[in-house]
Amino acid sequence: MEKGLLESPSQMPPADAGQEWCEECSDACECWSPEDEDHEPEGLELEGDALLAYLDGLTEEQRREIAGPWPIRWLYPWNDGEPERGINVCGGCGEGCAGLRLVLGIELDLLCVDTSKDATATAQAAGCNAVRMDARDIDPRHPALRSTRRAAFTMPCPNWSIAGKRWDNCRRTSRP
Repeated sequence: MEKGLLESPSQMPPADAGQEWCEECSDACECWSPEDEDHEPEGLELEGDALLAYLDGLTEEQRREIAGPWPIRWLYPWNDGEPERGINVCGGCGEGCAGLRLVLGIELDLLCVDTSKDATATAQAAGCNAVRMDARDIDPRHPALRSTRRAAFTMPCPNWSIAGKRWDNCRRTSRP
């Protein structure tokens, strides 16, 4: 059976007693067995206190490298009482983030993502967490995003962004 050909887990053939199936192996799992007491999942696969101990055992530089563009604190599990985590895609100069926080009084641990260097700098000056990157590079499987609960998608600014300028040109040149 080839990996990726199964449409649903119910199509997976039953494992022999003591064998497990996983996404990494195309047949019965060869990378883990219940009898293997020495097996320990890689650090970011851990949960709860084991994950905390793993992360706390890393250097700041190692945590920064794993976190990539995301805040290092997002590698740690979200806890009740903390602001919910979210991403504002095409966050621009932070108007969505600032509006939620200042106008609506909603506290979120929000990160604005935008391709514009100037918009990202303006968002940071407005008190928003912002990172300059292309929205297409966001990998929802990244370990720092596992506790992300909110997403906002701000429309590109028609007067300033490349996408907005293209849209404005389309509107002017198209006929109904």
